[in-house]
Amino acid sequence: MTSIAGKRSDDAATPAAQIVPHDVLKSPAAIALALAATAGGYYLGAWLALALRYPSSVHSVLWPPNAIVLAALLLLPVRLWCLVLIAVFPAHVLTVAPTGWPWPTILGLFVTNTSQAVLGATLVNRWSRRYGSAGSFAVIFIAGAVFFAPFLLSFADVGILTLTGLTGDYWAAWQERFLSNAASTIIFVPPILAAARGWRSWRRPRLKRCGEALLLVGCFAILGSIVIFAESISSSWLPLMLCTLLPLLLWAAVRFGKGGASCALLGLVAVTMGSITHWPAAAGAQEEIMMLQAFFLLVSIPVLYLAALHGDLRQYVQALDATNQRYRMATAAGSVGVWEWSPQSGGLILDPQLKKLLGYEDHEIPNRVDAWLRHIHREDGERMMKLASAYARGEAPAFEDEHRMLHSDGSTRWFLARGKLVPHAAGEPVRILGTCIDVTERRRIAEELRSLEILWGAMLASLSEHIAIIDRFGIVIAVNDAWSRFAGESTKGKFERAPIGADYLDACRRVGDDAEMARAAAGIVAVLNGSEPGFRVEYDSPCPSAPRWFEFSVIPLRRPEGGAVLSHRDVTRRKRAEIDAEQQRQELTHLTRVGILGQLSGALAHELNQPLTAILSNAQAVQRLLAQEPLDVAELRFALGDIVEADKRAGDVIRRLRDLLKKGEAQFRPLDLSGVVKDALELAHSDLVVRGVTTVCRLAPDLPVVRGDRVQLQQVLLNLIANACEAMMDTEPGARALTIATTLEGDQAVQISVADSGSGIDADVQARLFEPFVTTKMQGLGLGLPICSSIVTAHGGYMKAVNNSSGGATLFVTLPVHLNRLGANR
Repeated sequence: MTSIAGKRSDDAATPAAQIVPHDVLKSPAAIALALAATAGGYYLGAWLALALRYPSSVHSVLWPPNAIVLAALLLLPVRLWCLVLIAVFPAHVLTVAPTGWPWPTILGLFVTNTSQAVLGATLVNRWSRRYGSAGSFAVIFIAGAVFFAPFLLSFADVGILTLTGLTGDYWAAWQERFLSNAASTIIFVPPILAAARGWRSWRRPRLKRCGEALLLVGCFAILGSIVIFAESISSSWLPLMLCTLLPLLLWAAVRFGKGGASCALLGLVAVTMGSITHWPAAAGAQEEIMMLQAFFLLVSIPVLYLAALHGDLRQYVQALDATNQRYRMATAAGSVGVWEWSPQSGGLILDPQLKKLLGYEDHEIPNRVDAWLRHIHREDGERMMKLASAYARGEAPAFEDEHRMLHSDGSTRWFLARGKLVPHAAGEPVRILGTCIDVTERRRIAEELRSLEILWGAMLASLSEHIAIIDRFGIVIAVNDAWSRFAGESTKGKFERAPIGADYLDACRRVGDDAEMARAAAGIVAVLNGSEPGFRVEYDSPCPSAPRWFEFSVIPLRRPEGGAVLSHRDVTRRKRAEIDAEQQRQELTHLTRVGILGQLSGALAHELNQPLTAILSNAQAVQRLLAQEPLDVAELRFALGDIVEADKRAGDVIRRLRDLLKKGEAQFRPLDLSGVVKDALELAHSDLVVRGVTTVCRLAPDLPVVRGDRVQLQQVLLNLIANACEAMMDTEPGARALTIATTLEGDQAVQISVADSGSGIDADVQARLFEPFVTTKMQGLGLGLPICSSIVTAHGGYMKAVNNSSGGATLFVTLPVHLNRLGANR
């Protein structure tokens, strides 16, 4: 079996029309060459046929032209069939015209000859597509092309010859014509198809095969020479002599397939035709020739069919061998072995692969139950046999068992055995067919996974955070103890701790119109579908004793099935510390404002003194006007108007002072930054005058509004103005200049700059200027600028300081844009 399967099959069950692929005949040159070869073959075949005519007859022993056209039609696509018929017509005329036959006869025979080829090719092409084996193709070819088409078209052939007077006895002529066409088809078509197949799939043969082919040819040549050149052989002994070639025909069919059988049959015809000198010239020779034609048919059919069947068998063996190889590879790769056990007889068949899994060769473990049980762990063998016997008696629905086996190296391996009853008829012994799979590695991995699961569960339980795992649909599949305890203690509400099996997304959505829960649900969905790498939010949870704060986070679960890890971490302590720090910062900010106002107290007193003095002066003037006769109403109204204006100025100063001194939460609202700058400059106006500082204010028109707290931003500006004034104390009074400007930075930020003409900032201080307790003042604490920086940061902005090239320094406050001046969102 192995030797046959190892050989290459030249008899693949391929339809004849696919022997020459259609892509080979796409070029006009290839098509022209194929048509020329067909026409040349037709010419030579017709010439040979006319040379092999019966004595005193128009009929030939063989008529190869029909077979050549049929072979061409089988090899070429249907679209070229018309070209084939056109190409062979001149060859037909050139060979038949010299016979002197009438032109109607010549044309009629061409039609009948080509019709036989077309009919045979059509039948073979149509039916061979339904069957894939070479044997089926051989049967279709013999039935359709060898017998049916010649049988049918021979009536037309003889009819034409009879009408033109070239033959007399119709039925005798039909017999001659039918046998000639049938024998020609079965003799010449197979070699042509085999040659085309060999040309397509040519490869260099092995030396041994070439020697066998030469030996076959030599034997054929010796026997053929005896038949041809032996003078003593009479015509009656000729068929018997030809039978001596039958063993050679069988040899060719079995060893060389359809190609070898076809060539051997062609050699048989050559030997037979070569012995034509032994035929008598009498009319009885025709009967002997017809007998030889029948002999050709009777020999060719079984030989060709045998070659086709042997080709199919070779394919089946090759397929079986390939399947066996795949089976061996699959069982080896999967560590699987097959066994078969008959409980009644005790017979056991073990796959050699199963023995290899235990480190043994096939011969080292006999195929006996007792021998196999010696390799099963003593604690498992009896149990396994009881399970198998119960299943064989029908007392168990299935047989499956994991047991330990002893390896040849002394180690213990785990195997999973499964078995299934083989269907059997009544009275037949019960057989169980099953497999053994080496699951040692799987059990080791399972043990490791169990250990990891225990470790993971312990780690999860030890965490104080409330942790849950959800699948990709939002269903809770695991929680830790902290999650479960909190779920039992708290009431349902926001961010409730759903139990295992609950839909966490549905629990979030059930809260109702809660923006925080809707955002949390959207964040979970975004993490589950992979659009976000994570989600985090803080929320407060009311408790009977005191409010608690939690940080809710969602991170994706890195596994093929998807999912996410939910975590609720108690951040109450941190949140309270942040609240305390914020309160302290606000207190410190308020104290800083109070300190700034203390520095401006003299200037502020002067600011209040001016309107109060004006009020006093105008009030005294009103008293004098009231004492005069007649009463000057116009002057009186003017004096009272001055009193009202002075009162408003004093009220504005007091209002600004009250706002700066007032404690409370920051009030963020849309602000016009230019108005904030103007208010700060009005509060510092008197101090700037007293210090001899010249103020330049450059406010950009139509600035977008910012969102912030007016008081805190005024505090920042007053602090920067006070620092600038102190930085210019050593500058000559006439050279003290303060420049405040507002500009638009791109379209997303507004910037305030406060520039002085002092000595600038030291390089070692500039990098740490906004850090706490860093100061350039002799009596300073170093808290003013850090507080200003924290205020600006809380507003979403930032501060920076640079030294001017002309002297002094500039501090910049940059704040993000909130609304434009028309109030539209940017």
